[in-house]
Amino acid sequence: MDRATYLPDVVDVSADWMETRDQASINEGQAVVFGPTVIEEWRNATDPDVYPNTNWFDIMYRTAKTQRHNLSVSGGDENLKYFLSANYLNQEGVLVATSAEKYALNTSVSAQVLPVMNIGANLLANLWKRHEPADGADVVIGNLTRALPIYPNKLKTGEYGDSRFITPGHNVFRHPYAKAVEGGSDINETHILANIFADVKLPFDIIYRVNLAVNKYEETSNTFVPEILLYDPTDMDHPKILRFNSDRSSERTNRDNLNTTFFQTLEWKKTFGQHNINLLAGFSRESFRTSHFNAYVEGFMGNELTELNNGTVNKNVGGTSSRSSLMSYFGRAGYSFADRYLLETNFRYDGSSRFAKGHKWGFFPSVSGAWKIGEEDFLKDVDIIHNLKIRASYGSLGNQNIALYSYSNSINTEQGHSFNNTVVAGSAVTTLSDNKISWEKTVISDIGIDVGLWQNKLQLEADVYWKKTTGILARINVPAQVGDLNGPITNLYDMSNRGLEINVSHSNNIREVVYRIGGGIAFVHNNVDFLNGDMQYIYRGDDGDAMYIIKEGYPVNSYYLYDADGLFQTPDEVAAHAFQSAKTAPGDIRYRNVKDDDNVIDSNDRIITGRTVPKFTYNFQLALNYKGIDLSALFQGVQSVDMYPQGNLAYPNYNGAGITKDQLANSWRSPADGQTKYPRFGLPKRGSRQNYKNSTFWLRDGSYLRLKNVQLSYTLPARWISSVSVSNLKVFVNGQNLLTFSKFKETDPERGVMNEDFAEYNSIKTITFGLDVTF
Repeated sequence: MDRATYLPDVVDVSADWMETRDQASINEGQAVVFGPTVIEEWRNATDPDVYPNTNWFDIMYRTAKTQRHNLSVSGGDENLKYFLSANYLNQEGVLVATSAEKYALNTSVSAQVLPVMNIGANLLANLWKRHEPADGADVVIGNLTRALPIYPNKLKTGEYGDSRFITPGHNVFRHPYAKAVEGGSDINETHILANIFADVKLPFDIIYRVNLAVNKYEETSNTFVPEILLYDPTDMDHPKILRFNSDRSSERTNRDNLNTTFFQTLEWKKTFGQHNINLLAGFSRESFRTSHFNAYVEGFMGNELTELNNGTVNKNVGGTSSRSSLMSYFGRAGYSFADRYLLETNFRYDGSSRFAKGHKWGFFPSVSGAWKIGEEDFLKDVDIIHNLKIRASYGSLGNQNIALYSYSNSINTEQGHSFNNTVVAGSAVTTLSDNKISWEKTVISDIGIDVGLWQNKLQLEADVYWKKTTGILARINVPAQVGDLNGPITNLYDMSNRGLEINVSHSNNIREVVYRIGGGIAFVHNNVDFLNGDMQYIYRGDDGDAMYIIKEGYPVNSYYLYDADGLFQTPDEVAAHAFQSAKTAPGDIRYRNVKDDDNVIDSNDRIITGRTVPKFTYNFQLALNYKGIDLSALFQGVQSVDMYPQGNLAYPNYNGAGITKDQLANSWRSPADGQTKYPRFGLPKRGSRQNYKNSTFWLRDGSYLRLKNVQLSYTLPARWISSVSVSNLKVFVNGQNLLTFSKFKETDPERGVMNEDFAEYNSIKTITFGLDVTF
């Protein structure tokens, strides 16, 4: 059973929301929308069609059911081995009208066909069938975050309801429930991964391995956008058409990817007394082919016949394809003496078609070593030491994950222009390029120690690391004055992460109770070491100012904000402070005048603050066993990271949307309220916006601790089940994401830190009941 982890606790009493909306208009110097008479009429009314108090989150989210079934068979002998498993998943989405089915088959076989040759094959096949709203789940969730309590869902007559009011910023009601359940998109994803391999023993103990793999992915979607009518309960004779992202239409898309890999190695292992040598050399080539096709048509007579042939107008067809490849030479040399002194070196020489000629290749070496000091004679007789090892490593990796042809000035052929009310086809370069871009390179150095004491009842792992990434591939901003072009992707900046990781565990038993407890913590210090330019801004929000900044000497993607210093309480405080706006009044956010040589708050008063990279993460685990009863739990935490929620429900009354109960209870109304959590009610997009600049006032602590997984199981005694030819039978109940402790209450804190919008599919908490049977 699945439920959403976090949902906004919205105001669902319409009269309460109306009062805040009118107060926001008054504070902005605008005319009220409803007025006291309408609000009082609504508060005392009883007809739910005409005077609804709708909680749209209660309507749109549900407790969803999931089924999982797994069956596996394995067997064979020394010459032939096989494995086969089949899996089935049937899952309802926590958002209404979303669901998924998955069929999976995994099989492998290997055979010793000759004394010197072993061959085999693996096949993994998945079929996903998904259903989601025609506009997509994220769009519907966005509509949900804007739905107001004054809107009815379904009327007593069965029709979908519409609002009796047009509110500024919300002139059109995009009914989220109707958009979710009517029409829809059926998506089928087929993923097949197949490979064949062979191991051949050559003279001089050399092993030749070859592997050929095919990775096939195909996605087809069938989307129908219906025409739905919404009815004002006081005017049933004049319905409105519900607005989707398109008119009534049908669309078919097909995406086809085919990736092939050819992988071969030569390996030689030899032991001379206490000396062990392992040498490997290899070559691989990966090819990636993608294609996309879509067909679209409008002009359907009704919602029943949805095939493309039933559409009559605005027929459109399109498609594209691309190819890329990656070639690699690699090798490894390993040496150990007495299984006590260990040394290994590796290298990769990779070439990517994503870069221009002369910049395609990158060399990435690594070396690592370890000393099992606990095996030395001077420590062998120390009883408490079971394991003691010192490790060190140095290595590099490459990243080529950018769009194809980013090194060239591609021409966009969809640049038509209107002349004399006639659209004329046109083409133009819309994105700049850097033809010298090449591999992003990461170098990692690590020193670690492993300790096991008292027969490993107490274990410790500790690592100190330094990670340096140079030539990070990112898009540079260019001024709009140079043609409003997208900036080029380039090797823009260098970044370092220095950190410490510690993991500790203890296991033992107390009579018949066997237990294990453990935990780990990882600290990281992130810094931008070099930037190709002075500063790189990342713009978010409606005020036209940057929200994030990349600057040398600061953590990557730091926040770039006005520094809020509480709320004004009196007119005298406003008058005594640096000028912010002609409309600044008590209850507004007070911004600190960072640039002290003037008396005006402007963009020069912004500061670099906050973190999108956590200072540290941590976890701890517990496992208990008593006479077949097992209990395990995993907690996971993130500390010292910031989030900046924006938009619908993050700001009260954002562009005509609603508010949360927290905002209703904790917004400033008078000096008696003091320093409240929110400023006085305003109109974040349709008013002065002085309280909705990108500022530290809205920055939120995104730290959290979560019970990630907990499971209780019971394995039945063998004597109870032996008569039915069952070798093992376990019953269990499992929970995921059941508890979360965080100051961040607006949405699930385990989310993309730089995703400010609430309109994303929610994380889920799951309770699973199951049987695990072995025959």
